[in-house]
Amino acid sequence: MQVLWSAELIQKYSVNGPRYTSYPTALSLQPDFPASAVRAALAGSAAELCLYLHIPFCQQLCYYCGCNKIVTRHSEKADLYLQSLATEMALYQPLIADKTIAQLHLGGGTPTFLTQEQLSKLMQLLRQHFVFKADAELSIEIDPRSCSLEKLAHLRQLGLAVLALVCRILTSKYKSLSTGCKAKIWYALWLLKPNV
Repeated sequence: MQVLWSAELIQKYSVNGPRYTSYPTALSLQPDFPASAVRAALAGSAAELCLYLHIPFCQQLCYYCGCNKIVTRHSEKADLYLQSLATEMALYQPLIADKTIAQLHLGGGTPTFLTQEQLSKLMQLLRQHFVFKADAELSIEIDPRSCSLEKLAHLRQLGLAVLALVCRILTSKYKSLSTGCKAKIWYALWLLKPNV
């Protein structure tokens, strides 16, 4: 059997590095980033693209999280953000008109902070501005503590068939989940089972 790594290589990279939750990292973002660089990158990209949308809202703070987030219980605060996303989608639409979206991931924050109406609006905007492959993988991060069973069913209706569960609550500090939380996880798995 051929070894694909060595002790020297492991030692070389066995150092602390920056923690990042997005690419490019926040330190790379600049207000004067040239639009020409974006156009060139998209022009040279593959015919199939992966799209990530950051939904920065959360109903409650998770103390381990280093993501960019806005903690609030007022879902209407997301309406202005959705309007801004629509504007940005319209700017990118002509730049990728000849490309398809193979994967979509809604991350955050907690994307399921959005109401069912806001989630429907977001998916409508995405489909209005971009062309999705028929078998595109659509995924979303959820926090089972704050996502109702009704919302899980709605996500499935919207085509979001892959859930990324916030499972930090399964650490040793939290020895068990509430019955309602367990039920939501099992219901989510049932919703996502392939249609046979």
